[in-house]
Amino acid sequence: MNKLVFLLFLCLQSIAGSLCAQGNALLWKISGKGLSKPSYLFGTIHQICTEDYFWTDTMQKYFHRTEQLCLELDMDDPLMSVKIAQSSMSTDGKTLKDYLTPKEYARLATYIKEETGQGIEVYNRLKPIWVVLSLSSGDVGCETTTAYETRLMDSAGKYKMNVTGLETVEEQMNALNDIPNDKIKPYILDIIDGRTEQNTSVFKQMVALYKAQDIEALYRLINAEDNATMSMDKLLDGRNRKWISRIAEMAREKSTFFAVGAGHLGGSSGVIALLRKDGFTVEPLK
Repeated sequence: MNKLVFLLFLCLQSIAGSLCAQGNALLWKISGKGLSKPSYLFGTIHQICTEDYFWTDTMQKYFHRTEQLCLELDMDDPLMSVKIAQSSMSTDGKTLKDYLTPKEYARLATYIKEETGQGIEVYNRLKPIWVVLSLSSGDVGCETTTAYETRLMDSAGKYKMNVTGLETVEEQMNALNDIPNDKIKPYILDIIDGRTEQNTSVFKQMVALYKAQDIEALYRLINAEDNATMSMDKLLDGRNRKWISRIAEMAREKSTFFAVGAGHLGGSSGVIALLRKDGFTVEPLK
């Protein structure tokens, strides 16, 4: 099974080399272009084995220098879970039976029963991408996981920082749901056939690069996948472009700690390159 699931955990040249990230770092200082105070950009990984989680003194120092935390989504939205649940459901009347042969459907039902104890009816009206995400969420090779967003939210609450988001739940879910359903079937079959060992291997590669703070190598690993299948423009590049004006506006208002998936940082279409192209100075901090 390829890297779609792990793209979401991070869950996305001709511009000129000088616009690429240049430097191994997860934390970046944003200044210039009239900002009265610097803001900071941090690359997260949405799910990481607890033993691999790390947070340096430098990260802590600059986090405390900011006035607000901005994640991809406003995690304080009380309706977020409801909106995600609504977005995950099929709206065209189709069920999994419309995407799978009778034999494949029966095998998926058996797999779900054995792995979750639930009947396939629980999943039947989910959009195919959400079936994949629901059944693949444990393919990381460890018993317990940690989310950087949760840790950051806890810290923000402790220090009474404002928390906001770069995009709405609807915007993020639309990017995910724009992946064509017929592209998702191979992932479902991989799950049925038990071909998920590669997930753990790929995830370990991603975590190693993340811990090395090598965002360019991380971006290259993600982009090694078929762009059409992965809908890279929808999941990464398109969202990056939308974020730049929002980052600029928030940074002008107050010093902000922006925390987004590390997969968004690197590359010529990454947030770092786009901020530099927009006239900001973006420097690595380690």
